[in-house]
Amino acid sequence: MIFTRCVKARYWPSDQLLLIMKLAIFLTFAFAFHAIAESKAQKITLSARNISLREAMKEIQKQQGYSFLFRGDDIADTRVDVQLIEVDFADAMRQILDKRGLDWSLEDGIVTIMAKSLPRSDQFASPHSLPQLQRTITGQVTDEQGSLLAGVTVTVKGTPVAVTTDDSGHYQVAIPTNGNTLVFTMVGFETLERSIVDQTVIDVSMSASISDLDEVVVVGYGTQRKGDLTGSISSVTAKELGDRVATDLGSLLQGKVPGLDVSQGAIRVRGVTTLNNSNPLIIVDGIWGGAYNPNNVERIEVLKDASSTAIYGARGANGVILITTKSGHPGQLNVTANVFNGLNFFPKKWDLLNASQYVDFASDAVLNSGGTLPENLTNPESRIDVTDWQDEMYKTGHQVEVNLGFSGGTEKGIYALFAGYRHNDGIMLGSEASNNFFLQGKNEFRLTKWFKGGLNLSIDYGRFKSGWVFGSEIYQGLPYIPVYDPDNSNGLGYGDSNTQLDGTNSSNAVAFANFHQNDRNYINVQPALWAEVSPIKGLVYRFQASAGINYGEGSQWNPDYVMGGGVQSFTSKLIKGSSYALSPLIENTLTYATVLQNHEFSIMAGNTWQNLGSNGGLEAVGSLYDNYNVKNLLYATTAQITQHTYNKWAYLSYFGRLNYQLNNKYLFTVNMRADGSPKFAPVNRWGYFPSVAVGWKMHEEEWFKQLAIFDQFKLRASWGRSGNDAIGDFMYLSKVWNNNVVYPLGVNGDRATGATVITNSAGDIKWETTESVSAGLDVVLLKGKLSATAEYFDKDTRDILFSVPRPPSMGYGGNNDSGDPVVNAASVNNTGLEFNVGYQDQVNAFRYDISANYTYVHNKVVSLGAGQPYMYSSDYAGGGSQAYARTDIGYSIGYFYGFQADGIFMNQEELDVANQLAQSKGQAYFQGSETRPGDVRYKDLDGDGVIS
Repeated sequence: MIFTRCVKARYWPSDQLLLIMKLAIFLTFAFAFHAIAESKAQKITLSARNISLREAMKEIQKQQGYSFLFRGDDIADTRVDVQLIEVDFADAMRQILDKRGLDWSLEDGIVTIMAKSLPRSDQFASPHSLPQLQRTITGQVTDEQGSLLAGVTVTVKGTPVAVTTDDSGHYQVAIPTNGNTLVFTMVGFETLERSIVDQTVIDVSMSASISDLDEVVVVGYGTQRKGDLTGSISSVTAKELGDRVATDLGSLLQGKVPGLDVSQGAIRVRGVTTLNNSNPLIIVDGIWGGAYNPNNVERIEVLKDASSTAIYGARGANGVILITTKSGHPGQLNVTANVFNGLNFFPKKWDLLNASQYVDFASDAVLNSGGTLPENLTNPESRIDVTDWQDEMYKTGHQVEVNLGFSGGTEKGIYALFAGYRHNDGIMLGSEASNNFFLQGKNEFRLTKWFKGGLNLSIDYGRFKSGWVFGSEIYQGLPYIPVYDPDNSNGLGYGDSNTQLDGTNSSNAVAFANFHQNDRNYINVQPALWAEVSPIKGLVYRFQASAGINYGEGSQWNPDYVMGGGVQSFTSKLIKGSSYALSPLIENTLTYATVLQNHEFSIMAGNTWQNLGSNGGLEAVGSLYDNYNVKNLLYATTAQITQHTYNKWAYLSYFGRLNYQLNNKYLFTVNMRADGSPKFAPVNRWGYFPSVAVGWKMHEEEWFKQLAIFDQFKLRASWGRSGNDAIGDFMYLSKVWNNNVVYPLGVNGDRATGATVITNSAGDIKWETTESVSAGLDVVLLKGKLSATAEYFDKDTRDILFSVPRPPSMGYGGNNDSGDPVVNAASVNNTGLEFNVGYQDQVNAFRYDISANYTYVHNKVVSLGAGQPYMYSSDYAGGGSQAYARTDIGYSIGYFYGFQADGIFMNQEELDVANQLAQSKGQAYFQGSETRPGDVRYKDLDGDGVIS
């Protein structure tokens, strides 16, 4: 497609669009390094019993920001009880450490905890106690993403010598004569050791701590510690994705998440829940349906049960996928680049008949039906192989992908810019060749200790070219017919006078692929602005505004040509269409979290407003071109606007969540959401979607702690209701058609132009709702190395919207519309089990992880409404009356349907016995009057005496 305006119509002005893009890009990076240092003077509030000192310091680190170093693993594992409410940092440290014989020091933002018997100084020891120094080693410390790590403690093993890395991750340490190993430690990272031989520079990369109980995962409108989750949420990080090359979300997640199925690009979470759209809701960086490059994904959360999806209400019934893209990190500029180059090819050719075999086969078919052989089947030259249509149509495609990334920042602000290009050729002549360009910028800045904000921008541009592709023509093409016929002046068809082509009605696939041209272009621009204000401790207000700006244009072109017998099959035609859409989204959330002795609360409330206005169907057609070189509607003999559609809808939602935790053992979560949608009549416009979940950390019970092998043993259960409104707009209204509708009126039968109702109103339709119950067990052992999850779920989807057939005598239907009204009639059940086991470890610098998951889902249609025994499932296979898949009560949606073979009729006696049994049950024949010995015999599954 070409970005040109083909007809005069409303569109997004290019100068305004360019201005918006320039302004958004400028604002994205204008504040990349602007921020103000955050104060460290916050008060400490913490309530916990029998936790390790390491866990206590992690909680203080979250509130205060300091890094911690433990002088000995035995100190870090010391069990403590902590009861602190609005206490100064120094007082908090004294209350925790003094009665346990521990001391602490603060140097350059690093808190070191040690036994009181150890001397303290700037380097954790008196200079007089140090062994004689021999040499100096320098180096730099980074994380696995290459970001610089400040505050890492570098210790010479077996000595009191220790230093910390500066803001750029650099360190310099003097090595005593007896020093032979450097130890690198930092809270949240695995301890790392490096042997000292004769190096003067030792650079290292540290891995995040292998224990993930304190990992923060993204949930709906917030974050939560993984160990505190009550819902069913699976997380996949960039580290777990590794170097997987993917062009879509399904390729990224395939095999990674229990309960998630990817088939031919379609993603299903815990089964197919509806006869309508079963796609999960996808949210990118907090934006509904946001654009992203799969190679820029930092982490993905899959929300599977109603407890976690109910917060998204009307769009959560099919599951929710939260995508977080990569951001910058404090430190020097980090540049990443990767290039992928590959080939696409058809894996295996079909084993088809050659020319001689086809002539024999076709001749037998003609003669057995009492016909006369056509000339082509009696011509000896027809037994010569002329064309291998597979070789003509299949080709080797080229795939190229290039990605660049730039990120960095300081503690005052971070920035990231990612750019990507992808080119992909299809493997079939005429199949789509695509070129995609992607640009994403993310910026975050802090103006004060109570205010921070950010500006994100993504631009996605694509160009696609293709011809017409008819896969069936490849294996139906006759092997003795040439691609180009010199007797045909156009050189486009088979060129013989037999338009039936010797019993087949196949077309020239090469001609279709070359002479039909489809082009389409699109551009999606999505700016987003967000801000967070925290006026008092624990209270956070977040505002986010974004807009989706989408524009696309397409064209289809075919010239005049004949396909055989000198008969013109197509006249020159140009079809051009364009569309645009503008979708602003505004979200507000207010969150308050606090700890009152043994009670931990988190309350969130918010609202969402989204609007969409789109011109989705401006189409114009021009026919009969004299000059094929000028493909412009103005030069067509006839031209007209054939279609113009405009859509507009809006969402308004209110939602809230309460998280409560008692004694760090008992978890309770409540969600509630109310959604309003114009897809339903005013009386049913609002839908309400609640959920409740509970959890029990058994590993925190005193009697359970005797089983020291468990780091976590948590039971959880949930119930909730979510919705689905993935249906057409305004389906509750009647449809009226006035094109070529005439009525004979008067004595003379004069015809008057009028209109007719083709679909009656369905004003009582309401939301589809999915009610889900689930129960799960989460276990972590061996200090976080081994983890396992088991879960059972039961989902009932009720009031599914679909069209129920009505007799033609009711007078509805027309314009390719059956006139069948939409009703809430069907219901579907999904039950299943999920299992996931993972093991991770690190040996020196080598880190590895192994995981396996298994999912069992049973899908069953419970109801299809009155008078609807079954329906063909064109969405799943074939469609129409000849579909080989259908949806039936008691079976899965879109199950394969057909006769089951039961051997063959060996003789006439067997056939007579079967027919006599059928006649005894009131049937004329068992299979049919044409059945003969040697034919396949089918099973009578319902026992009615006839195969039907």
